[in-house]
Amino acid sequence: MSRDDRPKKSWREIDSARDRSAHGREERPRGGTRAAERSSSAQKQYRSALDKLFDGGAVGEGWKKVLPEMPADPAVAGRQEELAAIRAATERTTVEAAVARLLERFSLPDDPDVLTQVLLCSDDRIAENALGRLDALLPLRAPAARQVLVARLRRIEDDEDRSPEVRSLAAAVRKKATRSP
Repeated sequence: MSRDDRPKKSWREIDSARDRSAHGREERPRGGTRAAERSSSAQKQYRSALDKLFDGGAVGEGWKKVLPEMPADPAVAGRQEELAAIRAATERTTVEAAVARLLERFSLPDDPDVLTQVLLCSDDRIAENALGRLDALLPLRAPAARQVLVARLRRIEDDEDRSPEVRSLAAAVRKKATRSP
């Protein structure tokens, strides 16, 4: 039977079919008041469990494991501030100033990302120190931005103003950085 052969339904028949549909409006609750009571009591239990969790301090203890503690020692806090300044620096002059402030009171860290930033310094002594630390650290932990490290090492290798020792050390570290996984 094709579509044209069927009799057309009137609007009244279409509306009455909609009223009988199981997918219709939710004006009349199917489960009655019992389902609504169960739903509201379950919601109250859920909310009270959440309140107990947050008020009891269990979440606070969990966050202590995830977040690093702020150091109580002002010297350690000062070191962390200087390291953050080195990480945030984008220009050579700001990196050199931040490294100079760090080296006044502390030594270079064993952090490949900070050492990658230190390579922007034009002082051969500081660059040689950073390259030596990077050479020791690369087998253990590679920096997050390996391509940035390789690019900075290539720049040091190609820089005619650098000493031959620093240039050869940069070449050795670059080979190690491109080889390690």
